[in-house]
Amino acid sequence: MYTIHMYKTHKIVSILIILIILFAVAFLMAQVPHKEVIKNTPPVDDSVFQDPNMNARQLCFIWNTEAGDKAQLSMDLRADQVIGELNWLPAEKDKKTGIFRGTVSPVDKMSMSRTVHALWDVSAEGVTNKEELIIKFGEGTANIGFGEMKLGPDGVWVYADPEHLSYEPNLSDTDCGDEAMD
Repeated sequence: MYTIHMYKTHKIVSILIILIILFAVAFLMAQVPHKEVIKNTPPVDDSVFQDPNMNARQLCFIWNTEAGDKAQLSMDLRADQVIGELNWLPAEKDKKTGIFRGTVSPVDKMSMSRTVHALWDVSAEGVTNKEELIIKFGEGTANIGFGEMKLGPDGVWVYADPEHLSYEPNLSDTDCGDEAMD
C-alpha cells in the first residue's frame, strides 16, 4: 500500500507541475505578439533630422469641441522616420502632452493612409512616462489610437490589446502656422 500511495502522490505532483508549466507557457505566448510591435519599431535615426538635404514634410492636425476639448498634433516626417508633438487636452479629463519619436509606414493602398508607431514621452499630472503611440493619418485627417494600457517589463506603457484600439476622434489637418497650434 505504501507503494501505491507514493505512486498516486507522484502522479498528482507531476500533473500539477505540467499544469504550472502549461500556464506559464500560455502566459508567455500571450505576451509575445505585443512585444513584437515594440521590437519591430526600429529606433529613430536622428541623422535624417539633421541632414539639410533630406526631404522633410511637416504635418499638423487639430481637434476642438464646443465643450472645450482639444488636441494638437504636429509631425516632422523624413523618409520613414517621424518626430512630433501631441497635446491631448480634454476639458474634463487628464491632459497628456509630449514629444514622440518613431517610424512611419509607407502608404497603405487600400486606405490611402500611413501609420506611425512611436514612443511618446508624455507628461500628465506632473508625472512623465514613456508610452506606446499609434497614429493613423491621411486624406486630411489623423486618428490617435486609444485603448487600455499596461506597464511593460521595460517600464514603457504599452497597449494591452493593439488590435482593438479606438481611433476617435478625427483630427483635421491645418496649417502648422495656425494660431490654434499654439
